[in-house]
Amino acid sequence: MRYRTLPAMLFSAILASLAMTPVAAQYDSNAERIAQLTSPTDVYHFFEGSRKQVVSYNTDRIVRVCLGDNRHTVPLRVIYDDKNATVAANECIRVEGKEVFLEPAEPLEPNTTLRAEVETLNQ
Repeated sequence: MRYRTLPAMLFSAILASLAMTPVAAQYDSNAERIAQLTSPTDVYHFFEGSRKQVVSYNTDRIVRVCLGDNRHTVPLRVIYDDKNATVAANECIRVEGKEVFLEPAEPLEPNTTLRAEVETLNQ
């Protein structure tokens, strides 16, 4: 009898842990979830209506943001300490701030994505 209840208890525990995992709640779609989970930590994917905070420090940091060669020519808006800048495809920008947010500068069409790389240059 004991051997039959152990697998059932293990199965129930696994199901409960999967149900309580907040990872799926952080992403708007499965495509976004897969893109973020398979990318390096300094690479961000932007989908329709997405905005991401990429830096949050107590002191100013120099942050380099590069927008790669994307199929779509939508620029990326960089918001840092209440200032704005724009990065076009195949370009990089350096900004200095405590908080840096990124978002597409124009609405993206459904099922399209932008890929940006972010690097904090000083610690």
